[in-house]
Amino acid sequence: MKKAIIIGEGIQGKKRLLSLKKYFKFVGYIDPVSKKTKYKKISDIPTKLYDVAFVCVPDKNKKKIIEYLINNKKHTLVEKPLNLKINEYRTFQKVANKNKVILYTAYNHRFEQNIIAVKKILKKNILGKVYSMKLFYGNGTSKLVKMSNWKDSGDGVISDLGSHLFDMIFFLLGEKKRDVQIIDKSKHENKSYDHVAAKLSSKNDNLKIFIEMTYLSWKNTFKLDCICHKGSVHIDGLCKWGPSVLSIKKRIFPSGYPKEKIKKIQSRDITWDQEAKFFRNLINNKNKTSLKKDELIFYNINKLIR
Repeated sequence: MKKAIIIGEGIQGKKRLLSLKKYFKFVGYIDPVSKKTKYKKISDIPTKLYDVAFVCVPDKNKKKIIEYLINNKKHTLVEKPLNLKINEYRTFQKVANKNKVILYTAYNHRFEQNIIAVKKILKKNILGKVYSMKLFYGNGTSKLVKMSNWKDSGDGVISDLGSHLFDMIFFLLGEKKRDVQIIDKSKHENKSYDHVAAKLSSKNDNLKIFIEMTYLSWKNTFKLDCICHKGSVHIDGLCKWGPSVLSIKKRIFPSGYPKEKIKKIQSRDITWDQEAKFFRNLINNKNKTSLKKDELIFYNINKLIR
């Protein structure tokens, strides 16, 4: 087992610890404010003591830490999003591959059982041509965000929840650049954006994608609706909040009540474990680093900020 450190002993860092122990040997935390940690900054710990780093810090601190890690030939998982300048994505990718290390941005929702099920349905073309997709991701954390100076700054919900939605779109439909049209962008209770809705489209196809993200959904909610030629597929909920329901509706021609198959999953959140395993496999299989997805997510985030 490769030896791993976690940079940042916050909420995300503690979640990562629970999952990585199955696949890596945990060395310790690096944290500037925690009284429990021996090492306060990344340069304090000898590089020979670890092979892998999990970067769980605020966005503004990520760049220098990642740069240090990949230059010292350390495999690196960084919490989403990875917001850099265009030339920096390409530089980081080049350095990581030159040093034969993985630089991976974590988007754990890719590992939700029902998200994977939708991907398989679309890949096998079971429902035919995709006409439209709608994604809603909401939680009720506006007050918690307001209590945090670093969270209630910048672009708010856009990078936080929106980056997950863009990643899901790329996971389900492929990594393609689309035009972004803002429908609504508001700051109801926060200094940063707490509610955003937008439409994504492309001149090369008629597929329309609608996304909505908010801190003002008092019950945590995730919904996905995908309308296709031969039917539709829907998700209601994520396992981290309770049951996740997958509904597949087969269209009756020329019209009529569709044949519906419902699958309900109620389990603990396995996405963190599955992502740690996926990251371990990327390392063991000596995959190359690609930051194309991160560059596209950054492009979309910037379109919503402007």
